[in-house]
Amino acid sequence: MNRNKLYRILISDGFTPPYYVERCTNIKDFLPGSSKTGIYILHFSDETKYVGKSKEISRRFRQHSNNFSDIIAINFKEVPSDELDIAEEKTIKLLEKNKVKLRNILLSSFTYKKTDFYDVIPERDQNLWLTNLNFNDFSGERITDNELREKYKMKFHKFLREPYSDKVIAFLRLYVSKTIPFPIKTEFIYWSISCLPSATYKTFCRMNLFWQEVLTVFENNKKSFFSFHLMKSEISASLFKMLKGLCEVSNHRYKPGGEDQCNLIVESYETASEILNNEHIQNAIKKFNINLMRKGVCQYARYHCFYLADKIIEDFSLISLPPSA
Repeated sequence: MNRNKLYRILISDGFTPPYYVERCTNIKDFLPGSSKTGIYILHFSDETKYVGKSKEISRRFRQHSNNFSDIIAINFKEVPSDELDIAEEKTIKLLEKNKVKLRNILLSSFTYKKTDFYDVIPERDQNLWLTNLNFNDFSGERITDNELREKYKMKFHKFLREPYSDKVIAFLRLYVSKTIPFPIKTEFIYWSISCLPSATYKTFCRMNLFWQEVLTVFENNKKSFFSFHLMKSEISASLFKMLKGLCEVSNHRYKPGGEDQCNLIVESYETASEILNNEHIQNAIKKFNINLMRKGVCQYARYHCFYLADKIIEDFSLISLPPSA
C-alpha cells in the first residue's frame, strides 16, 4: 500500500502522524511522558510493520530499538489500559484488511517475521512448496523420543481397533503429504499428531501447529467427521457455495491463526478426501498451515504419537512429488 495512504488511514483511526525515529533509542521528545499508554505501530525499512501495546511507550520503544536495527517510524494512539487488548486486535485487523505486511506473531493472520523456521526450511524452498501443488520434500531424518513414543503406544493400538482407523490413516497421509511442508524435517518440532485425545466427542486424532489445532477427526452418532481450518481469503464465493453443499462451513477460529480463517466440518472419508484434493482448498490450507509453522514451534509436541506418525509417513519415501518443469 502507498505509504501516504496508509498514514491517512491511521490518522483517521486516531493515531499520530508518523514520527521518523531511524537510529533513535529514545522517543520522549516525540511523546513526552514515559508512562503514556496505548497502541503503537512500528514501520521497518522493508515496508513491514509491527503492532504493539504498552503502558509505558518510551520504555517499550527502547526495548524494540535494541532488538531491531531497521525501525524508521512509529505511530501512536493513546488508549486506556483496560482497552489495550481489544484496540491491539482491531488495529491488526485494520492493517491486514489494507494488505499491510506484519511482523506480528500472535493475532496476525500472516506473519512476515523471519523466525527459526526459516533456518529449517529456507525461504526459497517454502515459496516453491507454496506455489507448486505438485511439490513436497520427504527427505531428512526423523526425531526420536523413545519415552514419548511408548507413552502413547496403548492408545495407538486401541485406535487401530476402531472401525474407521484405516480410513483415518489414509486421510492423514493425504493431508500431511499435501498440506504440511517438508513433513519429515518438521515433524514433532513444528507439527504433532495426537491419538485418541480427551475431547467432548470421541476423537480419533488431532493435528496441531504452533498453538492451534488445524485438523481433528472425530466420531459422532456412529459417523466419522473431519474438521479442518484454512485461510478464508483464499476461498472464492463460488467455492464457498460449493462447499456449503458438501459440508458445514463456519467462521470458527482460534486466536493463534489470526482473523483470516474458517472451519470446515466434513462427514465421511470420501467427501473429506474429495474436498482436500481440490487445488484451491489445498492452497488455502497450505498458506494457513505454513503461517502457523512460521510463527513458532508446536506447543503440543508432548502429545505427539510417534506410532501414528509412523503410519502416516511410512510410505513417503516411495512418493515422488517433484516440482513441475
